[in-house]
Amino acid sequence: MNIHIRKATIDDLDTLLEFEQGLIKAELPMDETIIRNEVTHYYDLPFLINSPETNLLVAEIDGKTIGCGYGRIMENERWSIEKMYGYVGFMFVLEAFRGLGVSDHIINTLCDWFRENGLKEVRLKVYENNPSAIKAYKKSGFTEHQKVMRLKIK
Repeated sequence: MNIHIRKATIDDLDTLLEFEQGLIKAELPMDETIIRNEVTHYYDLPFLINSPETNLLVAEIDGKTIGCGYGRIMENERWSIEKMYGYVGFMFVLEAFRGLGVSDHIINTLCDWFRENGLKEVRLKVYENNPSAIKAYKKSGFTEHQKVMRLKIK
């Protein structure tokens, strides 16, 4: 099976919207703060497709779009040695194609793009109670860096 990674275009919008809803559906049990009583969106997909600071990629097998992910060039904290870093988000692979290394291909392509833009660090966010995603990211070389915590005020 040959996995092909390419830059997303506006023609991919309908598929990307489906992927976004698939991602939201998967994350609903992990996050009680996600809107449930109406259709919601995580991303401004046309912006991600067209922004020069963002590289939204799709993965294809035999011409079928099976996954996606984006990289974005971000400004780091004022106190950080590295002034900019790469952020990875919207990682999604259709269930039938999981376990084939699709996310690795997307992440490697994004890392190449980050390197071309002079970046030396890549970050992402993942739900702590999403062990399959954590395993995949660790397989790609990611390590835990910080924990984000929240407090519900009653």
